[in-house]
Amino acid sequence: MVRAILRYLITNPDAKDTIEGVRKWWLPAGYREQPQGELEGVLDFLASKNWLTTRMTLDQKIYGVNKKQLAEIRIFLEKFQVRQKN
Repeated sequence: MVRAILRYLITNPDAKDTIEGVRKWWLPAGYREQPQGELEGVLDFLASKNWLTTRMTLDQKIYGVNKKQLAEIRIFLEKFQVRQKN
């Protein structure tokens, strides 16, 4: 789920959404049924790495990519792809 979210954000760096929008738009179909707590945990983990930004509205968080970290995110995704090929 981490890689799916990051891949989406690399190609859609202006995307910003709530947890339900993340589920609907950012995740491929196979991940959309994950429990909300698990998805929220992944999003909070990515925010703790400073790869995602969060903003609170009156009743929910809005997530987006930290554009200053795009190069680091790309490196992470490329390293993982290299490991899978070996």
